[in-house]
Amino acid sequence: MENSQLIKIGSNIHLNSEKATEDGKQVQGSHYQLIYKNNIFWWSRDNKGKTVRYICKEKNKHKCPAAIVVNNDLNEIIYESEKPHNHVPITDAQIKTYL
Repeated sequence: MENSQLIKIGSNIHLNSEKATEDGKQVQGSHYQLIYKNNIFWWSRDNKGKTVRYICKEKNKHKCPAAIVVNNDLNEIIYESEKPHNHVPITDAQIKTYL
């Protein structure tokens, strides 16, 4: 897997959403997750314009400070935090389980 490839994976369904489904479609109260450089990022917030901030999914467990900002229209990283991940990245085999 190309290490710097940005991969959009399924939604992390909001547990309180009454419209949550299991058919893999984006539903109300959910957001896509991203894989970038063998790390999973969760939606954090929508910024002004068409950019979205994502935080490392290990933010709570490992207090990981890594974050990225993505231009959704272009599907590209426009900002990557200088603070590195403080945990082991996932393997290519683990990535395949998300695809």
